Amino acid sequence: GQQPAGQQTPPPNPDQQKPEEPPKYEETVVVSGSRTEEKLINTPVTMTVITADTIENAPTRNFADLLRSVPGLNLTQVSARDINATTRSATGTLSTGQLALLDGRSLYQDFFGFVMWDFLPVNLNEIKQVEVIRGPASAVWGANAFNGVINVITKSGTNAIHGSAFYFQRMEGLTANTSDGKPLTDFHREQFGGTIGGPIKKDKPFYFFAFEGIRENLTRGNLSDQIGDTPCPVTTPTIGANEALIN
Repeated sequence: GQQPAGQQTPPPNPDQQKPEEPPKYEETVVVSGSRTEEKLINTPVTMTVITADTIENAPTRNFADLLRSVPGLNLTQVSARDINATTRSATGTLSTGQLALLDGRSLYQDFFGFVMWDFLPVNLNEIKQVEVIRGPASAVWGANAFNGVINVITKSGTNAIHGSAFYFQRMEGLTANTSDGKPLTDFHREQFGGTIGGPIKKDKPFYFFAFEGIRENLTRGNLSDQIGDTPCPVTTPTIGANEALIN
């Protein structure tokens, strides 16, 4: 019926909100457990996945630092650029029981007997996710996967044009001194790059490009200064001049 004269309709309550939509969950799909696509929750192995979001928000551009967050994985920095990863075994310089893969292709070199980590993408923005199997996987991947598998999966183009960019900088004021207490005079390092991908033709071929550049100044006036009170006995660092010391 009609409302009596002089009576007004109450205004809507501003606090009244629309009913919340049910949360949406995305399942992580992996391929390393049984060499087929499956949900992470259904994979028959113990696996840790480093997702693209984790890589994007990581405060480092070093691949070894990403793997340090994986439980049960031991990382050894063999040199300035080389690393070694082991699980379920003693940490050593060379690891023949920890298989490393790039998009399912082995990085282990049978002739040299070690993993070529230099074959990994330099730009971490190229990586879609890293799947780490913590345990035996030789039944699926062969003898080199006795201790585990690290499978690095790279990104590809899609029907939508997408990309990313990054810039990291290190300066003298934010860098520690050398082991003998001297500053890194005029030191700076800039690391920058980006990615872009998209369709060449919808639902057909795609393209994906990645770039990274580094600018740095490591020239220091005190680089050749003597460290400590004892001078180095080797004045000429060549094999011919120091053959007696070597033998």
